[in-house]
Amino acid sequence: MKKEISRTQFTVTASPNELSLLPVKINGSGPYTFIFDTGASCCCIATELAKELKIKKRKKVPASGADGSYTAHHGVASTISIGKAVRKNIDVAIFDFGTLRKVDEKIDGIIGYNFLCNYIVTIDYSQNAVFLCK
Repeated sequence: MKKEISRTQFTVTASPNELSLLPVKINGSGPYTFIFDTGASCCCIATELAKELKIKKRKKVPASGADGSYTAHHGVASTISIGKAVRKNIDVAIFDFGTLRKVDEKIDGIIGYNFLCNYIVTIDYSQNAVFLCK
């Protein structure tokens, strides 16, 4: 039987891309605005936010997204939480969000597979809600 860990409301951007945006806490700070991206392999954080939260940039890593290939830095967030769902010591990609901020200037990061993989994820678009269960 699945146990609900977190129920979080999301907003949808008014842009033609209609991105789902979630409130996310990083290292106990926030909430920050993150794209809920079930196709992203890992969580990503904007360079400015990583600097503010003192998440150290480690080695450079190749990355790719909707706007092509680029270089990101590997980092580790002590915690990432969506409501009561918390992951500790989670790998993140740190890069400049210039292109993403053209879609919505409030975007601080992306929630990806390496956070979501420990949960049963249910998306209720009629209620703009994400449910995370164990």
